[in-house]
Amino acid sequence: MRHTFRSTVDRVPEPGALVELGADDGHHLIRAARRRLGDATEVIDPDGRLWPAVIEEIGPPVRLRVGETPRNAPSAVPVDLYLGALEWGRFDLLVEKCTEIGIARVTMFTSERAGRKADQDGFDRRRDRLARLTDAAAKQSGQGRRPELRGLVPFSTVVDEIADGTGFVVDARGERALGDAVRAAGPSRAAIVVGSDAGFSESELEHARAAGLQICGLGGSTLRAETAALMAVAIAADRLGALGSG
Repeated sequence: MRHTFRSTVDRVPEPGALVELGADDGHHLIRAARRRLGDATEVIDPDGRLWPAVIEEIGPPVRLRVGETPRNAPSAVPVDLYLGALEWGRFDLLVEKCTEIGIARVTMFTSERAGRKADQDGFDRRRDRLARLTDAAAKQSGQGRRPELRGLVPFSTVVDEIADGTGFVVDARGERALGDAVRAAGPSRAAIVVGSDAGFSESELEHARAAGLQICGLGGSTLRAETAALMAVAIAADRLGALGSG
């Protein structure tokens, strides 16, 4: 089966309309993907809908004729991920994978044991790169939507903003398995909190407990922060019934 290449457009004025691709998307579709006149593709509109399209002009600019009926992108996974500060390259990878999964929001926070001394200016300078990563991942996966990215916030703010009964802190000292805790709590949306590689201090865990967050484990392996985050998101999404049957 041939891979479906997707591009983003500012708008689709109406079904059957001719839409023009931006220079980067047009170059990628024709020069890199080697698509030709009449080939099928898809475009993603600002609402996240995916429209079937056919290449009508190879330009530049490249123009596509959209079909009559769009399909909705997969629903966002009702999991908010909070992650302790870590190296930018590892954060990039995590954001890319969370976009593919369909996570609605990723927040980076500061904590007592975070080895990386992240700063707000550094996070803000990273936004353009993160936007490109999420754009590419959304096109590849067919998600259509990009996650909201936020940082940096203190751990205390993370704890205070999570609704009671919906928060789960991942730590080796957890009292129960994450999957069991999410299933038993039965929230419609879950907030997963994963610390830096060094984890959380005892005082931070006590703060979380006092605020109603559950401390949960992922098993016996010692995982890197981004691995633990992706594993936790997948477990929570499965327990919430958000992965569907596909």
